[in-house]
Amino acid sequence: MKYDTVTLTPRDNAWEVSFKKNPLERIRTKTIPNDRGFYHYPETMSKKAAARKLIQRMIVRHKEEISKLTDSLNALRLIRDKEYFI
Repeated sequence: MKYDTVTLTPRDNAWEVSFKKNPLERIRTKTIPNDRGFYHYPETMSKKAAARKLIQRMIVRHKEEISKLTDSLNALRLIRDKEYFI
């Protein structure tokens, strides 16, 4: 089976979407979008569907990261407000 690749790359406060055809046959396997901005998808899938799956996965990952940073920020504020250092 052949797989193509969609890649999302940050560029000047925007995202660049690019597609690449991979001519080599690979063993048929289930593929999933990668948080780092790429997805090797079956050539039978449309470019639009592949890009949407990758974008959705990256949105979920960004929200998870924002949640972790928010928790960390709140913990720092809690320490600051309890006046531990006086």
